[in-house]
Amino acid sequence: MPSPQDDLRLRRIDPAQVQQESEGLADLYTKAHASTPGGEYLSREGFLRRLTDDAQRPGFDLLVATEPLHGLVFGVRLGTDGSWWQGFDGRLPRAVERLSLAGQVFAITALVVDPYARERGLAELLHERVLADNRSRLGATLVEQDDHATSAAFLAGGWEVIGEIRRTPDQAVLQVLVLALSEQPRTLSRRT
Repeated sequence: MPSPQDDLRLRRIDPAQVQQESEGLADLYTKAHASTPGGEYLSREGFLRRLTDDAQRPGFDLLVATEPLHGLVFGVRLGTDGSWWQGFDGRLPRAVERLSLAGQVFAITALVVDPYARERGLAELLHERVLADNRSRLGATLVEQDDHATSAAFLAGGWEVIGEIRRTPDQAVLQVLVLALSEQPRTLSRRT
């Protein structure tokens, strides 16, 4: 029996192609968030700014599911300086800190799936593929504390909340979610 993902093709978009592909990617983002209330973080302009900024960072990777465009995931391999964790509330779990210092963490900064393709497990396919392709041992992402739907989707995909980050006093509180891969223990809670 064919998989519901059989008609999808996964394709990488390199940083040099981001500008020419950005409007189509933003269209998908807007469609996926059409019914989600939110401020600047969920705006088309905010998405395009994050995409453009991330595409200029070392370790950027963007993967799309096409035929037609059904989803995308992008992010960056985190540097070993620990700056991505700035504003973390409390002590970072030891396993997360160790993997960060070793350059083994890939941060997903956007994961977008067409509302009509969500039932197909596409979000999990995209995040698993981008993390595997980047040989990461840990995936990390930030989700606005009030964005229950996105948080629930990541949790359903095996991600775990390890804490919160507030980078600036006027910024919303962001949940920090991680996904352990390969030899890592399945749980990376604050208790480790």
